Amino acid sequence: MSPSLTVLLMTAAIAGWLPQEPHQGAPFSLSDPISVAFLARDVERALADGHPEEAARSLQTLIEDHPADLIRPERSSTWTGGAAWARARLDSGTASPALLAAYEQAFGPRAEAALAASANESALMDLAGRWPGTRAAATAVRRLADHALERGDTQTARAWIERLGSPGPRLAMLEAIEAVASPSPDWGHVAGPADPVPPTPLPTGDAVW
Repeated sequence: MSPSLTVLLMTAAIAGWLPQEPHQGAPFSLSDPISVAFLARDVERALADGHPEEAARSLQTLIEDHPADLIRPERSSTWTGGAAWARARLDSGTASPALLAAYEQAFGPRAEAALAASANESALMDLAGRWPGTRAAATAVRRLADHALERGDTQTARAWIERLGSPGPRLAMLEAIEAVASPSPDWGHVAGPADPVPPTPLPTGDAVW
């Protein structure tokens, strides 16, 4: 097998193992692995050196310019897309307050403008994926969860609710809807304990219990 064919097969296998964001249509690729690796390193160094503004800019570059380029962070054996890695670093449950504040300051105004212009769920999904660390993105995710709940799509609603740092009453509402939607067991077809089998009599005629 030629080296080039081996590389192609490995790339396809890796891409097949990785889940894609619901709003990320591009397939995974290895088109610019060097740039992606350097950007990820820049993020880590900027955070370690106390420069969250630089980290925020590098994260946004990964999201917008390298969403599907594969990256394997240092000290990790897992490959993931550039945008997915950046979004994970901006997760409100794990990201530092300084990084979230810097990201909000840099990209919050654009996200707020996009939120005001969002006329449908597709626009909300694009906003949530493009500026994931902003307050506007959190609002978009809440609206997407609400839309899914309104149409009874509990699976999609749960996926969006789980992205919220504090699900609040939406999780309770979802669980109530799922409980009502779950069919009651048909007790008439549920087998009960079997009746005891009569024991074999002893030669004397007495039964052994």
